[in-house]
Amino acid sequence: MLTGCGIPVVSAASVSLRVTSYGDPVKLKIRGEAVAKFNHTHPKIQMSYEGYPSSNYFDKLATQFSGGNPPSVINMDPVHLQQYARSKALHPLEEYVGKTIQTSSFEHNLLAQGKDRNTLYGLPVGVSTYGVGYDKTLLDRLKIHVDPTWTYTDFANLMVHLHKAQGPKFYGTEDASGDWASFEVYLRAHGGMLYRDAKQLAFSVTELGDWWRYWEKMRKSGGCVPADVAAEYTYDDNSGGPVIKKLAAFEHIYTPNFAGGYQSLSKDTLRLTTPPLARAGSKHGAYQSPSSVMVMSQRNSAKDKSAVFIDWICNSPQSGAILRFISGPMASATALSGTKGSMSTAEAEVVRYTNLAPRNAIAPPPLAPAVDSQINSLFLRTSQDISFGHQKLAAAVKGFVKQANALLGG
Repeated sequence: MLTGCGIPVVSAASVSLRVTSYGDPVKLKIRGEAVAKFNHTHPKIQMSYEGYPSSNYFDKLATQFSGGNPPSVINMDPVHLQQYARSKALHPLEEYVGKTIQTSSFEHNLLAQGKDRNTLYGLPVGVSTYGVGYDKTLLDRLKIHVDPTWTYTDFANLMVHLHKAQGPKFYGTEDASGDWASFEVYLRAHGGMLYRDAKQLAFSVTELGDWWRYWEKMRKSGGCVPADVAAEYTYDDNSGGPVIKKLAAFEHIYTPNFAGGYQSLSKDTLRLTTPPLARAGSKHGAYQSPSSVMVMSQRNSAKDKSAVFIDWICNSPQSGAILRFISGPMASATALSGTKGSMSTAEAEVVRYTNLAPRNAIAPPPLAPAVDSQINSLFLRTSQDISFGHQKLAAAVKGFVKQANALLGG
């Protein structure tokens, strides 16, 4: 039986390999079904599937590697790819490109994020793109049109207008002050970035101060939800965020969370648009990234067979027809073709936005350092200290930069 999923594995294979993935129970079940389909169509290459919750997946993976028993093929995110590639735990995929593994149907910038030091280690499975989600039904009723050429000033003005139009208990948008990804998008739009390299932040205390002052002003004006409301949900929580709870019209949404998440929980029609610009005529800061990649462990006795599976799961229309949009649209155009003719309205919106976003976007940044998740948590805590009045903004900015640089230096 496939671990945790109850999906039978075809027996009598000449080669037996392991593939592991992470996610919620629904995603794990669907990925198990894709592995079972591969096993059915490739009887001589049987993949034993192991699915684990995201919360302890990478701890378990580290234990498997340190114990000398890693899976043959591993589903991971680009940040961990860099960490494992540089420790020589992963086998490069370069020798299979153009032979067993086809890369022509992947967008160049997306494929580049599966590389470390210009060597391909991970083939993207799905595409994740930062977007600004909004309640189109509500805005249509108010006769408000969303203009993708808006600036951050335009955005703030519209949010205050919504608050005044809808009443004191309704706000324009979420409070994104503590969202590391939203700050990155803001920095990129203004010509900056999060990291100079793996050891240094790339932004100044002035830039960070401007960001937190922007949201402090929004809270005071009613443009975004107040601190106590913001503390009740986590970013990208499609069931508890302000749009689903009818507390706001806008909220940032990553494409993997749109169709099966936000839209499935709302009776209103939701839409996605690009984030604001720094100034008229400039570029926005969102970018496409792999929601996850498939990599091959160096300790793998059947690397050629593993490459066959990696190409199939990432490139095959059969795989695309099963995985569909559980992690955003399939990264490979060939795999995405497996969903043609059967897309829901929400899935079609994800594809529309995924194709739209790169047109006026800045190229993706280098991979984030391994401590990015720790800095992310620190950023949220510090922003909440500001919003609840536990820290003065100027002191909080200096404290964050000092602690973040200490994490990077360590």
